Amino acid sequence: MFDEESCQATRQTGPSAFLTLLGPIVLPREFLDLGRQAWAIVGGESIGKKHPLHPDWVRGVRDQCATGGANGPVPFHFKQWGRWWPAAPVYPDEDPVWKRLHVAQQHGPDADPDEWVVDAADAVDLTLKRERLCAMDRDGAFSWHPTCAEEVQPPPAAGSWWFEDHGTRDAHRRELDGRVHDEHPWVPCMVKERVSEAA
Repeated sequence: MFDEESCQATRQTGPSAFLTLLGPIVLPREFLDLGRQAWAIVGGESIGKKHPLHPDWVRGVRDQCATGGANGPVPFHFKQWGRWWPAAPVYPDEDPVWKRLHVAQQHGPDADPDEWVVDAADAVDLTLKRERLCAMDRDGAFSWHPTCAEEVQPPPAAGSWWFEDHGTRDAHRRELDGRVHDEHPWVPCMVKERVSEAA
């Protein structure tokens, strides 16, 4: 239950955990047990140049929130990818979700992903955009990055992605696996205020 002091704190700060992910994370059980009274907001850096946001990190938080805890799922809000957008997995067959969406976009919604061979070069221009590319695995290790390497080296690690630098103006792209995640928490004192305003 929220008392008036808790409601005041909620109005000022919200029942949230804002995460700028620089690696995989396990959400605390105490947080997940709050259910719809908690709120996980995830976003990538819009200004920083060196830290892409790996899709598997975001998916990990999303899936933990969907599973939730003692009081059900936790609302999940994906704010933005940041200036580095995930362009394609280095090895597309490793990511069936991305491959399915890519094949549907290229060949129609009824196309069978298993009937198509997809190469990362189909989605990433590896020759014209070297100054705007980086390659990183799901542990956050770079195989190549424009601020710390001169030549593109094929990333050997499983789970590696190519990322494109779209600058700060286009940092707010928000789709994860083909959809926008805009869930919000349920806070009793906020509901009471809305009812009063409507009356």
